[in-house]
Amino acid sequence: MQPKRRSALVIATLASLGACSAATAGGRELVKDGDNYRIAAAVLVGKTARAGQLEIAIQPKGKWKLSIEAPMMIELTTPDSLRISKKQVSKADAVEKTPKILLFRLPFEATRGGEHALGMKFDFVMCTDTLCQKKRFELRYTVKAGRG
Repeated sequence: MQPKRRSALVIATLASLGACSAATAGGRELVKDGDNYRIAAAVLVGKTARAGQLEIAIQPKGKWKLSIEAPMMIELTTPDSLRISKKQVSKADAVEKTPKILLFRLPFEATRGGEHALGMKFDFVMCTDTLCQKKRFELRYTVKAGRG
């Protein structure tokens, strides 16, 4: 059974990356619409208001595919008030890994309710049949945790 999504709890505050679309992808909030990829996220409700899973999806657009062979990483930085199960995530941590999606679910717990800043540094490779591009960029999120 899929955990409930509270995508409204993940608010993207894109640091110097331009505008953000409010569209959703697979129940997730679209937080970066790149030239040949999309980054989407959601917060999955946990057993308490301050715990859950952060879901992150990387999806290519059009004829582009994610390179499953090339290294990839998401590096996370959190304040003391937000604990995430892993600070550095690779393809091995993906719950779904195909040329069309890399999907991660990362358990988290907030020590208090309210807003918590989350930094994410992405590093992955996109390819077509004839060309590959390395993607590196950073996003900042505000994760809102419940008071309970």
